[in-house]
Amino acid sequence: MNEAPSLAELTKRHRRKVSTGALCGLAVLFGLILLAMGWQQRSRRQATDGEPNQMTLAELVKQGHGAKAYVELSNLRFGEHIWLETNRYSGAWEKAWTFLFTDDDPVTPVAVAVVAGGGESGIKASLSQESLRGLAERRPEFYRAGIATRLYEMYPDTKARDAEYFVDVVNDRPSEAVVTYCLAAGAGLVLIGVALGGLALVI
Repeated sequence: MNEAPSLAELTKRHRRKVSTGALCGLAVLFGLILLAMGWQQRSRRQATDGEPNQMTLAELVKQGHGAKAYVELSNLRFGEHIWLETNRYSGAWEKAWTFLFTDDDPVTPVAVAVVAGGGESGIKASLSQESLRGLAERRPEFYRAGIATRLYEMYPDTKARDAEYFVDVVNDRPSEAVVTYCLAAGAGLVLIGVALGGLALVI
């Protein structure tokens, strides 16, 4: 007849299950984060495949970007003011949000642009260009209540507040290697986490 496990043995088993369960949770969490990053980068890579549609900023606002959201815009000016996102620990520049103006109307903002990557020097270099490549999208409600609201506060004399287009500036396309790594590593971690979870149930 088998003896019942002692209290010490039961406690040891419980701690082992808790530790294994914690490892399982961490593996699944980091796996899902990597999968999300990989999927986002994959979508961005697909969206920027091929040459962009070339148009002026005024044409984008008037007629839209057409069938392809990847555009190269000209005849534009970046706003003098930016809304900056920095790393909470190092203070390094991560994203800069600013208005876009057409060449013939430097007073009325017609779009919101976000520039990311390259740190302070890279973002400043992007903001000094006379044209840009990016993914354009018409999102009036979101930006009227979000970042655009903060930018409008920097331009108190602006009467027209209808910057409905959002342009995500693209300086570098995500590489296929990065996309593949994120998706493969994420899937692997999720599988490991699930396996550890099953192991925790039986030990």
